[in-house]
Amino acid sequence: MIFISLIINYHAYSFLVGGHLYGAYHGKKNIHSSSSLLANISKLKSKGFDFFISCGDLVVESEDTNFISLQENVINPLNIEFHNAPGNHDVMNASIYTQYFRYRYYSFRKEKDLYFILDTEETAEGPSDQQFGFFLQELESKIEYNRIFIVSHRMIYSSGSKYKNLVDYSNGDQRNRKLRKSKFFQNLLKVIENQHECYWFSGNVGVRSKSNLFIHYDDVDKIHYIICALSDSEKDVMIEVTVGDEVVFFPIYLGGLKSTFSSLKDWNNHAYFLGARVEKYLLSKRVWFPIIIFLSLLILLVFFLIKKLNYAA
Repeated sequence: MIFISLIINYHAYSFLVGGHLYGAYHGKKNIHSSSSLLANISKLKSKGFDFFISCGDLVVESEDTNFISLQENVINPLNIEFHNAPGNHDVMNASIYTQYFRYRYYSFRKEKDLYFILDTEETAEGPSDQQFGFFLQELESKIEYNRIFIVSHRMIYSSGSKYKNLVDYSNGDQRNRKLRKSKFFQNLLKVIENQHECYWFSGNVGVRSKSNLFIHYDDVDKIHYIICALSDSEKDVMIEVTVGDEVVFFPIYLGGLKSTFSSLKDWNNHAYFLGARVEKYLLSKRVWFPIIIFLSLLILLVFFLIKKLNYAA
């Protein structure tokens, strides 16, 4: 199944993409990766990938026990090069994270392709000016490259309001909304637009969504946006990417349910994410406050009527 096909001639390689590897939140005591991932380690290893791209939230808590479990049960058994764009859970304790992953943002090259690993958790406003300077230096280097692959935990896309639903109904919607206005993205976009074929992977899509996969080509930004995340459920899926004369995306089903890539149209369909919208609405303080007041008054009224009936009897 070829989702994107572009022609460039050089030696083919492949890699695995996944995000939110800890799966669903089962409390701080849950130190292990998603059960769907652990059950498919042998299957993933047999495919012979060149490297693994993680889109953040490797662990639920950035503690030694969590990272040791990840190493022993995922990274070591796969025995391939492993890259991670840190998520908010990964760097709750940044000093521990950097004991296991030396750099929070960096770049690397494969064949003639350039890979950027972003750190969207670096500051409250997103990636710093220093981080942008690092990537600008890489982009302006004299080393030739054909494609750019960008990896970030959060979706810091900011092309108007068209990604509003995608951002608002993913995990940490308030922070995503703030990062969407980040000047880092706008500055990076100015540098890469109309220059190279570009793919952007992220992994902070909410566990409430109907699909853990998203793919969209933005003909304004000239970027292919791809999102993949695990939720410890039957819809869990990762992406196999083969890069050569063509760029091929193929889903690897981990949970049994053969879900498809959701599109921007799906996210903008009011019925598609009705459940998430209702849940979000009911959990907002503006709604719960009047509900609590109403229920309190109702209880007092019932208590008063019962007392009055008892008095009349």
